[in-house]
Amino acid sequence: MLCQELYSEMRVLLIFVIGIILVLNFSFANYVITFNHYNERLKSYISYVLFDNYQVITDYQRFIFYRFDYPSIDVLREIYNLRGQTFPSFYKPILQEKKDKKKEKNKNLGTIAHIYKDDQVMVFMDYSTPEFYKFLDIQLRGFVVALEDNIQNLLNQLYDAEKIEFKTYFDYIKAFGNVNDDYTLLIAYPCNDSIFFEFLNTKQNKIRIFKINRYYNFSYFEKEYPRNELFKF
Repeated sequence: MLCQELYSEMRVLLIFVIGIILVLNFSFANYVITFNHYNERLKSYISYVLFDNYQVITDYQRFIFYRFDYPSIDVLREIYNLRGQTFPSFYKPILQEKKDKKKEKNKNLGTIAHIYKDDQVMVFMDYSTPEFYKFLDIQLRGFVVALEDNIQNLLNQLYDAEKIEFKTYFDYIKAFGNVNDDYTLLIAYPCNDSIFFEFLNTKQNKIRIFKINRYYNFSYFEKEYPRNELFKF
């Protein structure tokens, strides 16, 4: 009995050590912040991914990365100004009674947007509607406006960006990475000589992160989807 217990404990410890080694060898791409939303100009759901020294726009409709080899000083400044501050992780504008039926019919219904940072997520409901901006925390408005202005500026300069098509890598991961219909793609971005795909397993509420190189060699790691009620910069 004692030998069985010792064997069981050693087995758990071995699995833990192997897990730590896999995490250390995975070589994460540490982005500063990611902003996921539907972009009216591109008519596509996109990710804006900011790193310390470059930034990326991921167009999921066209399966294209637009990489700019410089950061956004304005967005980094807003993040710096918010450092240490904490906000609710979920924003939904207060429902307003509409008396003008014509305006109600033609109004922008808005979308859901997400911000990811340091294993945290912030959810914006009814993003891009007037009500969203009206009820957004005053200290967050400058940050969101800086994001939007920067993205608009980058969209005006797509011809200057490094253009990377990623559909073949996405299809390869879908085919050979054990990614079934339970998985939804959250974020995709290039880093160094690799491409990273972050999928959400909607049944287990876990994120599976794939790293794939140009030779189609890939590895992956899993982590829990953020459950934070507060979001700290």
